[in-house]
Amino acid sequence: MSTTRTKEIAMTRPSARAVRRTAADLSDQMGPHLSNARDTLVTDVLPKMRATGADLAVRAAPHVSHAKDTLVDDVLPKVKATGAEVLPKVKATAPKVKATGLNLAVRAGLMEAPKKRHPFRTAAVVGALGVGAYAAWNAWRLPQASDDWAHADAAADKVRTDQPEATVPVVPADSPTAF
Repeated sequence: MSTTRTKEIAMTRPSARAVRRTAADLSDQMGPHLSNARDTLVTDVLPKMRATGADLAVRAAPHVSHAKDTLVDDVLPKVKATGAEVLPKVKATAPKVKATGLNLAVRAGLMEAPKKRHPFRTAAVVGALGVGAYAAWNAWRLPQASDDWAHADAAADKVRTDQPEATVPVVPADSPTAF
């Protein structure tokens, strides 16, 4: 396809008058034909269409009524019964279909495979939290049970007297074993 650009043409006064004259001539020539077509449409065609439409409605009414009765009495109960039979089967196969659809989408490269969750990892994390909570509870409970070892001031006041005093041997400074 070739693209052609049209340039805007500025009409001069004589050409504008010529266009108006041509439009007026065309209106004079086509006006009677358009008026005649309108009259024919209003007087002949529309009444025939109305009569035909009314005749079709009268002739089709029994068929429409019969079709409605057949639909309500025969078709809809069968559809309802079939739906009641099929629905449990659909619900049972839905996970399989979903997994198959996911596998197909992964193979086609439309999405990434879902990450697998490890049940042992979850149990390990919950177990570690439980052990940590138990240890924290024990650590919190012990200082309240006995205050004798909790503070350095309390330990400094109590001197143990059940052990003999230790004697440190003195080594002369010029001895070969001296450091």
